[in-house]
Amino acid sequence: MADKEAAIAARFKEEHQAACHLVAQMHAAAVGEVAGPNRGVVEDVEDLRLRAEWKARAEKAEAALKAGRVEAARMWRLLERLDDQCDEGGAGAIQAIHIELHAVLAFRDAARGVE
Repeated sequence: MADKEAAIAARFKEEHQAACHLVAQMHAAAVGEVAGPNRGVVEDVEDLRLRAEWKARAEKAEAALKAGRVEAARMWRLLERLDDQCDEGGAGAIQAIHIELHAVLAFRDAARGVE
């Protein structure tokens, strides 16, 4: 009877170690390195997913900020030209600047989601 119990215990120990090894391999594949979990296997993988998501959001926000800065600089140049044209009295140039200014405002409205 003792031999049978020892064999069962040995089998359970072997299966447990194999399962632990499999989970460790899965964790290493998910996080890209062989290391113990920081918070837990599932939580570490979720942290990686969230980091990637936040990085994508940050890149999108940075691109929007850059585009906004470009459009703001364009708007300031248009306003300076408009001011110069008003001083000189050039109605045709003012109309051209007015059209460009509408393009800037359309960009702003599109960025805000306004139609």
